[in-house]
Parts: sequence; structure tokens; C-alpha cells
Amino acid sequence: MFYFNDKLYNELPFRIVLPNGKTHTSLHKLSEEELISLGIYSVDIIKPEITKFQYYGEPNIIIENNRAIATYPIIEYSIEEQEHMFNELKNQKYNEIATARYNAEISGIDVNNVTVKTDRESQALITGAALQAMVDSEYSCKWKTEQGFVELTAEEILGIAVMVRQHVQECFDKEAELTVLIEEAQTIEDLNEIVWNENIEED
Repeated sequence: MFYFNDKLYNELPFRIVLPNGKTHTSLHKLSEEELISLGIYSVDIIKPEITKFQYYGEPNIIIENNRAIATYPIIEYSIEEQEHMFNELKNQKYNEIATARYNAEISGIDVNNVTVKTDRESQALITGAALQAMVDSEYSCKWKTEQGFVELTAEEILGIAVMVRQHVQECFDKEAELTVLIEEAQTIEDLNEIVWNENIEED
């Protein structure tokens, strides 16, 4: 970055107008000393770390030891702006947790070393099979799993339906718990600590 005539440039300008009114081109061919003689200085940037509720103002520039030092002041957003930004961060966290819950919900469960699908369509199919098993205790069916078809009795169907329902509810219960934490969060640090635990088992 370069500094010339009270302006910062990411690259050397193609043409400059000198104080005497003359123009100068091919600046990239000049040495640092020659650039300095024309009033063009390499820039050192000073940007302190900022939070999400701060932003940089226009840089204060001084010339020191033949270099331009550009120091960016930190400016705080207003209280109203900070509140709005924090609410936006909360909404992002709500969506993050909801997405994680959905992915966990449809990830499937293992029943006797067989993976049973738990996507929304499979949940509906299992519910339908469970209703039939409740009506007819002699009912059986071939059920497609990740490992292929298995023969299920009415009792096994009901057992799987209970396990699937338990899995789904545990996912929603976990989301509900984290939602409360999001609602109670007071700082960005509080929000950052709220993450989805892939292990849905009880503590």
C-alpha cells in the first residue's frame, strides 16, 4: 500500500500530478528513494483487533522515518445497533442448532447391528407399520434397512417404532434445551459456547 497526496493506494497509481503541475508515470520503475522524493510513501498499517460490535474509522496517517503509518481508530456501534446485531447472531445460532437437530434426527439408528432409516418419510412408514402391528399381532413384513431386507414380526416392528420415536424426541429435547440457552445468552462468548453435542444420550 502507498500513500500520496492524502490518499491511500493499494498499488502505485498509474499517473500522479506533482505540486508543480507536472505529471509522472511509470512509477513502478522508481526506487523507494525516488518515490519518497516525489512524496510517495510505503504504508505500515496498524489495525487493533476489534469485536463484532466495533468497526474501523478513517485512518490517521503520519509520516515517520520516510514511511507512512496508517492507524485505524476503533469506533463502537450504537447500543441500538449492537442490540440488533446481537439478535441477528442469536437468530443465526437458532438456525445452526435447528439444522444440527434435523441432521441428527434423520441420521438413522442401529437396531441389532442393523441401521434403520429415520428420515421423515421412513418415520411415516414405520408409524404406519406400527399401527398395523397394533391391529394385528400376527402381522409381519419385510423391512428395507441400510444392510438390505429383514423380516420383522409385529413385536419387532413396535419395538423399532418406539426406538425411532425415542431417538427423534431426544433430538428435539436437545434442541429445546439449547434454545433456552440461546434465549438466556447475554454475550457473544455465551453464544459461542452453545454447540450441538452429537451424542444425544442422557448425561
